[in-house]
Amino acid sequence: MINAKEIQNQFENSYFTLDEELIHLLNKDDQTGQLNNVIIGLNKECFGLRLFEDKEEPILIEIYYVNNNTKLKGNLIRIELNNPHYQFLLLRFCALLALYYSEINEIHAFNTFQKQLRTILEKDGYFTITNIDI
Repeated sequence: MINAKEIQNQFENSYFTLDEELIHLLNKDDQTGQLNNVIIGLNKECFGLRLFEDKEEPILIEIYYVNNNTKLKGNLIRIELNNPHYQFLLLRFCALLALYYSEINEIHAFNTFQKQLRTILEKDGYFTITNIDI
């Protein structure tokens, strides 16, 4: 059974807004260059994902969106991959993005983040499969 209060608490403890300073710090670890393109004005937005693996801890995912339409701003959520509420937390994050940024469709954002996650997991040697693949 889904516990909405538990999901709300997890969301509040894992959601962050990003100001310019935090975005520049995040950019230092971005190896794709996508975030830098937003900072320097080549692109208006960036959907990003970082994976943190530790043998003793569950896999941690940082999912972020950065926008530079009028000024540099963004949002980030940290979720453990094995969190049973992972999809609810990500969908809530995407719904919040759709409220803050009129150009975002929450389902498109959700699918974009999921595709990025699958790509990173496959690159790291994990085998992923979808219901379509089955």
